[in-house]
Amino acid sequence: MSWIPKVSGLVPVLCFLFALAACGGNADGQATGPAAADADGSIWVLSRADRSITIIDARQAAAVGRINLGFASDPGVMVYRDGTVWVGSSGGLVQRVDASTRTLIDSVELPMDVWWLSAAAHGVYAMDAELGLVTRHDLRTGEVLATYDPPDRIHAMAAGPETVAVHTGDRREVHFYAPGATESRVVTAEIGGGDMVLGFGSFWIYRPDGRLLRVDPDSAAIAAEIDMDADLYFPAIAIGDDAVWLTLVDTDELIRVDPAANQIVARIPVRGSPEAVAVHGDAAWVALPQDDAVVRIDAESGAETARVSVEWPVRVVAVP
Repeated sequence: MSWIPKVSGLVPVLCFLFALAACGGNADGQATGPAAADADGSIWVLSRADRSITIIDARQAAAVGRINLGFASDPGVMVYRDGTVWVGSSGGLVQRVDASTRTLIDSVELPMDVWWLSAAAHGVYAMDAELGLVTRHDLRTGEVLATYDPPDRIHAMAAGPETVAVHTGDRREVHFYAPGATESRVVTAEIGGGDMVLGFGSFWIYRPDGRLLRVDPDSAAIAAEIDMDADLYFPAIAIGDDAVWLTLVDTDELIRVDPAANQIVARIPVRGSPEAVAVHGDAAWVALPQDDAVVRIDAESGAETARVSVEWPVRVVAVP
């Protein structure tokens, strides 16, 4: 499959008019609120209700800005890397926002739905599971540097230290692509599907039968299995300073896993069908789409310490 991506530095005029009317932005795609990043970091929340990003001051737990993205279809994934927030949509659009100025940088149009984004030092990777495509993007420009086309549907994808790992087929093959390579190194392994993230020197991925797997990012060997004691229906996974965090929608729980011991150390009730989660300092931020809110959970006590209204939040990332 060959194609030429279209990179646009301008967002359609209608998107900006909508931003002016509904979000308080300006004609440069600037968010409302302070122009500079907050000293103590911020939490960026992707809303599917109006296809915007709400920026929350992490210390004050208050909304301080909003960016209208102008997507024609629903955005569903978001990742932060090296000063830039990347957002992808089911309509094949990736938009990049400067995290410091909170200004829309540009848009990259792709001939595929963007199901997932993963970032590493060697690039940002976008994935379409149904088409079985992965694109590698330059961190500075957003340019598509390579397209990977494994031979089957994709179940999971994540960028590792020096490669991108793509889990394909009947969950029995992992294809490792080096940044400059056109051919993959294939490892036979059945590791699961859904969110796969890198942390503590391993990939972390769930299996629907209730197991969280710790996977070697170079060999796909399973280093540890952690029983969640619950079916895992598309849980979100986030990496903190000293723990791996998961949300369990069916049981209304936030799970804290100690990576040193490979075991659960806390099960925190969070009502409202918790979905996306991000970790900032000593707190986990959890999206509650049913409650139209994002809550801050103290990592040690498990207590809810703040709640911010955001309509239909679907993704949360921490920006330092």
